[in-house]
Amino acid sequence: MAESPKPAAAPDELAAPLDLLLTSATRPFASRMMPDATWARLGANLAQRPGAVAGRTATLARELGSIAAGKSHRAPGRADKRFGDVAWQQNPLLHRVMQAYLAGAETAEGLLADAELDWRDQEKMQFVVDNLVEGLAPSNNPLISPLGWKALIDTGA
Repeated sequence: MAESPKPAAAPDELAAPLDLLLTSATRPFASRMMPDATWARLGANLAQRPGAVAGRTATLARELGSIAAGKSHRAPGRADKRFGDVAWQQNPLLHRVMQAYLAGAETAEGLLADAELDWRDQEKMQFVVDNLVEGLAPSNNPLISPLGWKALIDTGA
């Protein structure tokens, strides 16, 4: 049985996200990352769901234990080019760092989903979480990234 098509969004439903995008673009990046009432609402919503937070924390702890023991099968998605260098798979330390990062990123995303924020707060916090998670990727750290070490060796520095 074919699904009925979704009705087109009304213009006023599209105006709010566009307004949010345009007004947030006028503020400096740092001010968009700084805590405001959205952070308080995130904290309050998570505080109302201690079971979800405890579950996510326990899952992360178990996964980190599995990673440390070398028993985790966590791997980046096929489309994730950040960990394309063979060293991320062959070097046991780098492999574990990558897996721990992926587990932490999944936990952060899950906690944000568990908070059940309204759409505006969800969008704000999704922006912050996405930027923090991407910024903290081990592939961005020249002291960890195999590409950073290869560049250092190639330049003879």
